[in-house]
Amino acid sequence: MNPIITFFLKEGKDIIEQPLQILDHHLAACDARKDKEHEQKLLQKQQAFEAELEAKKRKMNMELDKAVSDAEDEKNRKFMELVREYQMTMAECSDSIGKSLGMMSFELQEKAENLKIEKVKAYRQIQHEAELSAMEKFELVTEKFKEGSFARNSMEKAIEMQMNGIIQNCNTFMKDMAEDFRKLVDNINDITKQANMNANAYLSPAAARIAGTQILSANQPNGLLQQ
Repeated sequence: MNPIITFFLKEGKDIIEQPLQILDHHLAACDARKDKEHEQKLLQKQQAFEAELEAKKRKMNMELDKAVSDAEDEKNRKFMELVREYQMTMAECSDSIGKSLGMMSFELQEKAENLKIEKVKAYRQIQHEAELSAMEKFELVTEKFKEGSFARNSMEKAIEMQMNGIIQNCNTFMKDMAEDFRKLVDNINDITKQANMNANAYLSPAAARIAGTQILSANQPNGLLQQ
């Protein structure tokens, strides 16, 4: 069987779901932080989650090496690079999302949760349709065409392209979520910075007038201003 398709049949579900699991984990951690008594449990959950992700990564790499053994083949090499890029993206975006949520107020975290719900709905629909289409093609190929036939090879190439697209959708989704959360934090920081600048701009003339009055008063007899 086609090695890329073999790999995806085993790991495809986890590949699609992992971005959602990462988001759910970090948002659940935000809720847990509201209760100081759960800090130790939160640390334990974080360590367990990281260990789970690492175990999934090792399993994925094992299946990848088993299925796509000929790294010299250009097509296989590019697919392996795509999977490695996926793994790196998940790790980097998980770190970024965790840091952004950690800098948010509880109110802002609720906005992040609402944003996630909206984006996840669209992501699930896109990935479900892509996966369903690829699986339908795969079933048709295995039923209708002989192994190694021109028609089967052509259909399998189309399936490979869809599977590549599904992985790329995962990367794009996670990068967008990390960027959206970062912008939420940046917007609040900009608003706070602008508010401070406005306050300083308002207070500076008032402080100057008070200081000037004090200087003039100190130079007059008995501290009275000349009329």
